[in-house]
Amino acid sequence: MWFSLFICVAALTVSSFATQVWQLIILQGVVFGLAAGVLYAPIIMWLSEWFVQRRGLAGGIIFGGSGIGGFAFPLAIGACLDKIGFSWTMRVWAIILGVCCSLALFGSNPRLPVRKPGIDRPRSSWPSGMTNFIKNPLLLCMLATNAVQALGFFPVSVFISTYTSTLTTSTISPTIVLALFNASSVVCYIFFGRICDSYPFAAVILFSGLGSALGAFLLWGFATHLGLIFAFALVFGGLSGGFPGVWPAAATEIAGPVHEHVSLAFGAFGVVKGIAAIVGPIIAAALHDKSKTASYERYGSHGYRKVEIFVGVMAVATAFCAIGVAFMSKSKRV
Repeated sequence: MWFSLFICVAALTVSSFATQVWQLIILQGVVFGLAAGVLYAPIIMWLSEWFVQRRGLAGGIIFGGSGIGGFAFPLAIGACLDKIGFSWTMRVWAIILGVCCSLALFGSNPRLPVRKPGIDRPRSSWPSGMTNFIKNPLLLCMLATNAVQALGFFPVSVFISTYTSTLTTSTISPTIVLALFNASSVVCYIFFGRICDSYPFAAVILFSGLGSALGAFLLWGFATHLGLIFAFALVFGGLSGGFPGVWPAAATEIAGPVHEHVSLAFGAFGVVKGIAAIVGPIIAAALHDKSKTASYERYGSHGYRKVEIFVGVMAVATAFCAIGVAFMSKSKRV
């Protein structure tokens, strides 16, 4: 984790000297992305070690940190870009990242000692029970649910600022709407996680999918002024952005008594989400009608009608997947 943090800080620092887009893609998109993923992964693994009865709530609070960062980041970075420029913004952010994460790493430790392969635990090329884990129908159903949910979520996270800029000449409004979009997820992260500690997580998935679909079809579809787009950012950002709050409960049920499989389930969810984060915006960009970027229509203004329908359909698909999850799940918590 310390080595990964060093790579993250170095990538940001070196990117401050970049003069070409491809350099930023490599440094911030590839190098920083891989290092940050490795830095974050142990936290997911240790979650199941430290928390059991309130694992969902703990996971919601942990995931909520990304929402808080997503709220502060656009505002802080926007102000720095205006005042000190790109190069120094990257250097200042690298220092802040290094200091804050270094302090956090001192308190980040596993609860259980690391067991190295030895006489009492021989090395195995295929962990016991892995085949059953991979073929678990609940795991497969949750992977499908995560895929369609993320396909609809990430186009909004990418395009919501651009859409807002078509409604106003203000330069601060797109930044504010993105901050609201991320901040609203914090509440739902914690709320969803706490609910999943006591009630079946399939119900939360259903609620998230239906609420997100209504937000996409109605609020975004008819958003011709800032009030509606702000409302959409709060509703969709919360209900869809807080979706990973169900991951701890789902991973625990999928893993069963095998502790290591909880981390594997989290990893599988993250891989699917990461792929969808790439594919979703590409699909949305292809659906965006750029010939209508300056046109106001009663529904789907500025060429975003097909994008809004795509996002809404993915949310509806998430709700339908909840039915399959409920059927495969054995959770009867009340």
